[in-house]
Amino acid sequence: MLLTLTYVQGLSFGSGTNNNNKKSEKASTLQLSRNGFLRAVTIGSGSVLGLLFAGVDGANADVLQSKGCALGVGEGCDDIAGGNELIRKLQGQSAAKKEVYIKEALDAYNMKNYPDFFQTIGQVLVKMPDGGFNTFSEDEFSKLKAAGKITTEKPMAMGGKVADLTQKPIFVMRE
Repeated sequence: MLLTLTYVQGLSFGSGTNNNNKKSEKASTLQLSRNGFLRAVTIGSGSVLGLLFAGVDGANADVLQSKGCALGVGEGCDDIAGGNELIRKLQGQSAAKKEVYIKEALDAYNMKNYPDFFQTIGQVLVKMPDGGFNTFSEDEFSKLKAAGKITTEKPMAMGGKVADLTQKPIFVMRE
């Protein structure tokens, strides 16, 4: 049994039955036996995608190697904007708020992953006024909460514009 994979590049479809303006067709065909296919997938090419694109030339390689643009900063931001002033303005706003977004992401990570861990060892994670975190024993936490020094706060995202419903309420130490 042979497996045949064919990739055709440059096909053109016309609106009528007589299509005289066909572009040149370039086809790449790869034939493998079933065992050859399985061997190529598991050890040879590393993946099914590697097999499927084995005959594809480097015409679109620049798409796969585009430069990065994250939070409005990076070598690829100008390429993404493409001369559009609105996109450039939005990238500038994102770049200006980069530190805020990174801090939010770190706080969200801490509050999603650590409170349950500390609870298993009899500790409660509390966000401090300076933005750091501290743990208290359950007895200490109860006394501080009864004294009104600890409150609960709904986690926010996007610079405080949107409630982050993926997190539990956060315990916050008041000054």
